[in-house]
Order: sequence, then structure tokens, then C-alpha cells
Amino acid sequence: MDNKQELLIALTEAKKAQAFYREKKAKRNFLIYGQSGTGKTVLARTAQRPVWIDQFDPGGTRSVFLAPLIESGDIIVDSLYEGGDFKTWEDNFEKRRKSGFFNCIGTYMLDSTTTWATAMLAKIAQYPLRKETRWQDTPCLADYGVLARSIQKYMTLITALPCDVICTGHIGREKDETTGAITTALLIPGKMSQETFILFDEVYISVVKPAQEKVSFKLQTHNDGMFQARTRMGGGIFAALEEPSIEHLYKKAGLPFQHKPPLKEA
Repeated sequence: MDNKQELLIALTEAKKAQAFYREKKAKRNFLIYGQSGTGKTVLARTAQRPVWIDQFDPGGTRSVFLAPLIESGDIIVDSLYEGGDFKTWEDNFEKRRKSGFFNCIGTYMLDSTTTWATAMLAKIAQYPLRKETRWQDTPCLADYGVLARSIQKYMTLITALPCDVICTGHIGREKDETTGAITTALLIPGKMSQETFILFDEVYISVVKPAQEKVSFKLQTHNDGMFQARTRMGGGIFAALEEPSIEHLYKKAGLPFQHKPPLKEA
């Protein structure tokens, strides 16, 4: 192989890497976690459309703020999983992912990661293990190892989708065994919070701040020692508390925000 051939191979690989980087840079993954009633699911109305929501939280999308967009088809809710049917979600997600379905979606939302992971654990606990015994379908220690690997597998696939991703979750607490410090964490079975954080570009906490006339909903975008949050798109730009709008954050960061054609038109 001469120098020209080697150079051609190197240039081809460099172009592939650059194209892949641009494609990844054009989309964002958001993890929004917080207490119930702090506006996590309602963020769907501010995301790039069409928005597809896989609904695990019972009644999570029955907000008056989402109703007009659900009626118009700008937000589509798959509520088959509100009863915790993880197997059906698993089959549907794989089918849609492999078919290219998500190329037509502006934003995919998993609502919520907490109930999704709980449903996953329940499914895992239904399978017999050779060396472990359970009381009925109560999870045993070995199940949590399977759960950790499964969460890592599916979160890697979800965050690699060719569209924006918003995963909501409920908030929990973790204690550092070395320092004793208490920090916030994503509430999921087992101890997968930190590993899950790593997969997301943006990690925000949904909070409610008291105001004179009515409460004010905000997104905390910076880590303050106890509340774990971070931003890559808004580094040096975002305030500690920002307006709860994906469109607002895109525009404040100077990034293009563009809806895809409605599914009915496609």
C-alpha cells in the first residue's frame, strides 16, 4: 500500500468521524428529574416536534397543558405501559428503533425512568435463577445485577436515537459512604444513578419556587453540591435556574431549534 492509498483511507475515515460527530452534535439528550408535580412531563410541549412519549407513569400525560398538542398530533402518547408492561415496551422499542421510525420523530420522551426501571425489575424477577430462590416474584440480589446491565444497555440505545431524547425521573437521595455527604440522585431500583447521569448531555432538576401570586416552575442546570445537575450546551451561558422550556434553552445556547414534519404529513 503506497502513501496515496494510506492518505485516502485516512481522509475517508476522518470524514466519517466528522459526519458522525456533526450528527450527534445536532441532537441532545436530557435527563429531567424531580418531585411529582414539578412540570417534568409538561416540558414535552416545548420540545422539537413531533414528540413521541412512552408513558409508564400512570396519568402522567393527562395535563391540560398537553391536551391541545395531543389532540393535534404534535404529541403522540403510547400509554400501553402505564400498567408496568415492560415486555411490550421492549418489543415495540426494538421494532421501532430498527425500522428507522425515530428518524421521523423530533423528540422521544420516556416518562418516567423511575417507573420504567421498576417495571424492568418486575419482569426480571419473573425468571427463575439456578442458584437463587425467591419468595414468589420478589427480586433477589442477583436480579439487581441483571437490572444494572439492562438499564445500561437500554439507556445506551435510547440516548443514541437519531432525535432529541428526554427522560424524566423521580428524585431520590444518595449518601457518599466515604464523606457522608448527601446528594440528590435519580430514583431507580439499585444504585445506577451515577452511571445513568453519564449517558446524558444535559441533567436538570425540575423545581418549584414560591412567588407572590403563583408558584414558579424552573429547571436547575448547575450542580450546587447537593443537587446534582449539569449542562454542556449552556456552559457559561445558562443561569443556575432557567425557564422550563427546551426551545428557550436551545435558543439561549445559540443552537438551531427546528420541528420535523408532522407524522400525518409524512
